[in-house]
Amino acid sequence: MNKLSTKTKCLIFAAACLILIFIALWHYFHSATLIIQIAPTDATILINGTPYQNGLYNLRPQEDIEVTISANEFETKTLTINLEYGKVTNLFTYLTPKNDNWNIYIDQSYQESLNLLLTNSGYQYWDVAKTTSNLTIDQDNTAEDFIKKLSIKTLVPIQFSVCGKPANRLNCNSFSIDYNYSPDCGNNLCLIITSREPTFSNKVKKNVQDKLSSLGYDLSNYRYTYRQVNL
Repeated sequence: MNKLSTKTKCLIFAAACLILIFIALWHYFHSATLIIQIAPTDATILINGTPYQNGLYNLRPQEDIEVTISANEFETKTLTINLEYGKVTNLFTYLTPKNDNWNIYIDQSYQESLNLLLTNSGYQYWDVAKTTSNLTIDQDNTAEDFIKKLSIKTLVPIQFSVCGKPANRLNCNSFSIDYNYSPDCGNNLCLIITSREPTFSNKVKKNVQDKLSSLGYDLSNYRYTYRQVNL
């Protein structure tokens, strides 16, 4: 039996590579990519009745696909999306807690969901994209307020000083603002404010309000507790 020549082997290899490239290109242009990121992360996601999870999928292109997302203690959401040939469709959304109990996202069992809610798409908040060129916005003002409120976690501890004249240690009051769980707030998240002042006087409150306002936050939107410390 004659052995194949080196040239023949090269031709066979090149042909096989071309076939693989053709298959890959055909698959790419005859399939659609769907990226799913849903909060809470343990939500049940049904696409035309088939269960999915957060992740990336290559699917057969279809129009008017029904997506149903549900989870305990959350309102069920139903969406319609299109999957187009060779395009990426982003399904980024969240479920609204029943009774607007957004603090459920703070619960430790939902920490991953909370991180997803806070970090996905920066602070432009969430959207549901049917395709890159055909964007449908799915915004919730309550959710936006919640996300904005929690984003202070990226800044704390906030430390600053307010000084009189002359500016020396005796005329300066140092402040620290944290955002964490506290028994003073019923073991809920709240601002923990500390300074050398014995009480949370109107003057101290104004100093704190002014600092938070300069960062884009409002003290009245938060629970808070005050402690005197030697800073």
